[in-house]
Amino acid sequence: MNTIKLYHISYDLSEPLDKKFIPKIPSNPATGEDESIPRICLCDSIEGCINAAEDKLGNYEDTDIATIIVWEKEFSLLDDKLICWQQLYEDDLVPDAALTHEYWYLEPLHMKGSLYKILNVNDAISNKKIVYIIKPKYKEKVLYILADYGINLDGIKNIDLYTLINEWLPSVLPEKLDVIIEKLMEEIRVIDNTDIDYSIFDIVDTNSKQNTILDMDYQKIYYNLVIRKDS
Repeated sequence: MNTIKLYHISYDLSEPLDKKFIPKIPSNPATGEDESIPRICLCDSIEGCINAAEDKLGNYEDTDIATIIVWEKEFSLLDDKLICWQQLYEDDLVPDAALTHEYWYLEPLHMKGSLYKILNVNDAISNKKIVYIIKPKYKEKVLYILADYGINLDGIKNIDLYTLINEWLPSVLPEKLDVIIEKLMEEIRVIDNTDIDYSIFDIVDTNSKQNTILDMDYQKIYYNLVIRKDS
């Protein structure tokens, strides 16, 4: 198929259901997200949209039900104004694009929306799971570590790093997951450029890992959300 249905959501029910969207730079971009390219942010699932703005669902913990507007539209995958999540992730424009499957559209567009309800807010908040956000440039390091465990790399070289760490690894090597993550953490440290005087700590070797920080992140995400279109 050369088309894909994409979604955009809002918790602001005063917005019009038939809406014109204008590309812009997000007012609250995620850490490491591009802040130079105006775009309309979309996802290939409603759940992806909710996780892209995961802090907002917590406002509905008291009611257990959240009503949102969901706009949707079919797009051509051949449209040169549409930037796919794989490119956003691999080019490090949106660090968690492999998680949310975020797409960008670079021109104004109209979309029609409907009201939807998220019916299990409390359960979703209580059962969020941790995923690791690792930059794609570290994929070779991950493959090197996996090779030490006898993994045939031919079958996994084309899997994006997010999926490899958060989906493939827990299903194939669950008993080795923690050890592999720990080894990876040793490999992906960068110099800490913050102005910290390490001499104030009781540390003998101030030139070792104490002046480095882990160059990865983790995020708690919602899954198994119960989402229904409002009748």
